[in-house]
Amino acid sequence: MLKKIVLLWMFLGTFGASIARGEGEQGIRFLDNVAWKQVVSKAIEQKKVIFVDCYTSWCGPCKILAKEVFPLREIGDFFNSNFINVKYDMEKTEGLIFNKTYEGEVKNYPTMLVIDPVSGKILHKFVGRRSPEELIFEAKQGLQKRGEASLEKRYKAGERDFPFIKDYILSLSLSGQKERLVEVIDRYFNENDSFDELLKNEEKWKFFSTYLCDLRSDYVQYVIKNNRRFERLSFVNKDELSKQLRSRVWECANELLKMTLVDGKLVPFRKDPALREIVEKSLNSLPQLMWRENNVAIVRLYDRLVSQDWCGAFELLTYMQVFELERALRGNYWNACAYIAEQSGDRELAAKILESMKQEQALGEKKVPNFNKYDYISFIQKQLGDKDGAKASMKVYKELRAKKDKLLKGNRS
Repeated sequence: MLKKIVLLWMFLGTFGASIARGEGEQGIRFLDNVAWKQVVSKAIEQKKVIFVDCYTSWCGPCKILAKEVFPLREIGDFFNSNFINVKYDMEKTEGLIFNKTYEGEVKNYPTMLVIDPVSGKILHKFVGRRSPEELIFEAKQGLQKRGEASLEKRYKAGERDFPFIKDYILSLSLSGQKERLVEVIDRYFNENDSFDELLKNEEKWKFFSTYLCDLRSDYVQYVIKNNRRFERLSFVNKDELSKQLRSRVWECANELLKMTLVDGKLVPFRKDPALREIVEKSLNSLPQLMWRENNVAIVRLYDRLVSQDWCGAFELLTYMQVFELERALRGNYWNACAYIAEQSGDRELAAKILESMKQEQALGEKKVPNFNKYDYISFIQKQLGDKDGAKASMKVYKELRAKKDKLLKGNRS
């Protein structure tokens, strides 16, 4: 009897273990922080390419991939049959060693690499969270040696058919090459003078409408100029189109005033009359655009700063506050105030700006925990020669910054 119980216990234990293994093997089977030399040897032995997931313990998108994408059966079936898969915590021993081997390749998380084990060459690299479909697409890029270099070679050789262009543009988009993507789309339509195809071909519109990336693009300007015609088409999502165009105008309008405060010094905006003209032209072509008044105000503020109308510029900023248009400026509200105070040399005006900033800081603290623009307050106080006040404000800034950093660090762990 005892013998039967032991045998039954062994059977159940083995059966339970096999179930556990089966559940764990539905998704990608990763070698976990295994020495790179061992991974390479195994890949060469099995004649497979290597897939590397570079992650950290605090990376949110890494956790989502690990929990929601990597365990999927279809993902496991594809990756397990085509790759030797390995994952590295880039802050632990084997991850640090791997990072030295491929120095400079892993700067953000997650970073995923497809590597040829024989040559050690990176066939493809992509960064950030991916859907299951996008993950498989990216991996195929490496498997077929169709990474960016290969696609670029085919493009330079003159390949322009729509299926290839779709793959190339998707690859540029996923690897974050926005400028190159815009250039390729513009050239695709300009070479054939075929912008009007977007009004006739539903498949092309649905693909290219995803890439309304930059207001300076010929393609985007065509859509803006013909927005009424697009809105009448049954296959165009009017709300989505309006949302995308609004975002592109807003991005470029804010770019006109792009400034940064670094180590107590303000890096001023770069005067760009060509971009200003594009923004105004787009606003004139989109009379019904949501938040249009916000963007018009930004252009007018840019004009006053360029013409050094300091009092007029601050008056406009005050108007934007009263009518709650300052949200369109984001951080550029503070930058514009600091720029006016610094460039004008007008102590009375700088004092008004300082008072306005203190009020905005107080309002911000009521709405958002740890709202912190004390570095800008300190900057203005320096302009006014108030060294003690500037020092005290900077102290508060550093305390709030440390508190915020501590909270963020706690959320990562």
